Amino acid sequence: LKDNCFYGNSNLKGKLILHNNIISIGAQTCYRCTGLTGIVIGSKIFLIEYNNFYDCRGLLSIVVDSNNKNYDSRNNCNAIIDSRDNMLLLGCKTTIIPNTVKSIGNNAFYNVPLVNITIPDSVTSIGTRTFNGCKNLTSIEIPNSVTSIGDNTFNNCSSLASVILGNGLTRINNSLFSGCSKLLSITIGNSVTRIGDSAFYNCSSLANIIIPNNVTTIGQNAFTNCSGLTNIIIPDNVTNIGFSVFSGCYNLTKIT
Repeated sequence: LKDNCFYGNSNLKGKLILHNNIISIGAQTCYRCTGLTGIVIGSKIFLIEYNNFYDCRGLLSIVVDSNNKNYDSRNNCNAIIDSRDNMLLLGCKTTIIPNTVKSIGNNAFYNVPLVNITIPDSVTSIGTRTFNGCKNLTSIEIPNSVTSIGDNTFNNCSSLASVILGNGLTRINNSLFSGCSKLLSITIGNSVTRIGDSAFYNCSSLANIIIPNNVTTIGQNAFTNCSGLTNIIIPDNVTNIGFSVFSGCYNLTKIT
């Protein structure tokens, strides 16, 4: 299938079956095909290009032919996993991440109406925009095994209220929780040394946050428009604070 083959085709509905005579899927082939409810990946497909099923938010079923040597949907997980490196490339509302997955790719759950998801401790990295726009997701726990999370990963998860970040992370990347307007509680692991630009931008419900003692840098706009904040403690190790970090924090009365 060529690049952009069904790009934005909302009339493409139901289950898409990619038969065994298809060997590759081009970039953005089914980008934003919101009417799709199922995908079947044939046995001979050896290449799936980037953003293939990006924003196919209606998906409920993802199956890879058991004879495919490059991709799989092991344990009936309703996901596409690259068998060569155990990266989960695409998930949907019903995905259960197997405990053999090592990483979760860019945009894997972009705009998916997830209510909850469990990330197993086999996972060591999570890509960029992976859970961006998952507006029904209410909580997330990142295990200690995860050492990196890309930019914008939980951006605009507008129902996300509770977050636990494990001790494997050393950075909270840019815009990681930007637009999470219902975020009430976040626990940050002690290994974090940097809070990135716009990390908590527009987290207007966030009333309290404990910045770990090992943090040395707080990026620009990190807490902009966090209007629920009333006080905050800046650890002694912080040596660099970007501009407009607390802009729009109108209820902030105490910084120590």
